[in-house]
Amino acid sequence: MNVMHSKNHENIYWGKYWLSNKLLSKLVSIYEPLEFGGHNPSSPYFWGDICKEKTRYVRNFDSMQTNTLRFDPSTPYHDPRKPYVNFWYSSAFGAGTTMLKLLGEKEIDSLAEEDGASIIHCYLRHFAKPEAEGEFSVHPLFRKAIDYLASRDDGWYVPGSELLDRIRAVRDLTISISGDTLIITNNSDVNIYNLSGTPSEEVTISDLRGNDLNHWKNKYGQIDMGYLPAGDSLSLKFKGNLKKVILPAKKKPSYIGMLYGYAKRLIWQYRNGRLGKYFEGDPPYVAVLKRPE
Repeated sequence: MNVMHSKNHENIYWGKYWLSNKLLSKLVSIYEPLEFGGHNPSSPYFWGDICKEKTRYVRNFDSMQTNTLRFDPSTPYHDPRKPYVNFWYSSAFGAGTTMLKLLGEKEIDSLAEEDGASIIHCYLRHFAKPEAEGEFSVHPLFRKAIDYLASRDDGWYVPGSELLDRIRAVRDLTISISGDTLIITNNSDVNIYNLSGTPSEEVTISDLRGNDLNHWKNKYGQIDMGYLPAGDSLSLKFKGNLKKVILPAKKKPSYIGMLYGYAKRLIWQYRNGRLGKYFEGDPPYVAVLKRPE
């Protein structure tokens, strides 16, 4: 995974190259006039070929929303106009006290209700509380937020690349029904472990040896259908009225919507003491965490 930072000249498709729309590109160039050359073969900062070969995911937009998939339901996505990046992804802005809001109990509850996913771009140094003799401890407010997150048994806490792999793989599944057989095909390059589904109460799912998978249904109504390697198919037997199986839809990125969300993030930063390149030291939403309690 790659996270580009604002002023690095080797950034790929950054600044005015961020968006293909000429008008929007012009507006971005006013805010950020620097020239970025990571994608330009004639630039001394070019590394697009290495990015294509070595890096699967590159961060693009981020917002102030906990549910990354609500902000950008296309994450992760490939933009053929930017061939050196395999897949782009979005994230939430988790600097300073914004992280505490993103991980608030209300926000986490909503994330679960929406069956969402969250990728948070944060600076963990913000949550190291200075102690005596150069020692540091975890800030108690950060610990409280993480403890609540860990207390839930309906979460899946994995590296960001593993989450994005899973989302991409599930979107690439295809399903067909032949008689009483359900055939699930993994068209992605990702092996899917613990493939799960939530059949309705009147539908019974079993493997080809007749083992009733509904018997192992968890408290959320999910059944574990097993391991599905990349490029392979899984056949299951079913009884009942299985008219269709709903899979996550592939959506095209809404650059206007994501740019709007990013603008809201910049406005929030400005209102809360972040003045871009003219600001020296930590902004208030970070510095407040370092005050003695």
